[in-house]
This record gives sequence, structure tokens and C-alpha cells, in this order.
Amino acid sequence: MRIYQAMSAAFTPMYQSGSRSLPWLRDLVLAPLSTLPLLRGGLTHLVAGTMIPPLSGTRDP
Repeated sequence: MRIYQAMSAAFTPMYQSGSRSLPWLRDLVLAPLSTLPLLRGGLTHLVAGTMIPPLSGTRDP
């Protein structure tokens, strides 16, 4: 859960802020990286929420 929270905190401003520079930086850096085979699969899992089990590191209720 902490990993997703950290990733969300890092990437949300790039998509939802009023900044003019963050979207430019996102498009300049992330768009080309997303075409690389290893990163494409990782980004797909990250967006789908299947990168890590959601309850990993927690004890059974």
C-alpha cells in the first residue's frame, strides 16, 4: 500500500496540477520511456493496480 501511495504522491501532480511545466516534463520523459518493452509492462501493471498484491505486508484480519 505504501508503494502505491508514494507513486500516487509522485505522479498525481503531473496529471492534476495547474502547472505548465510538469505536464511538459511528463510528456517529454515518460512518453518515450513507456515505449520500452520492460517499462511498458511495468506501467501497465502499475496503472491496473496489479504490480504488487494490495495486502502484501499486512497480517491476516
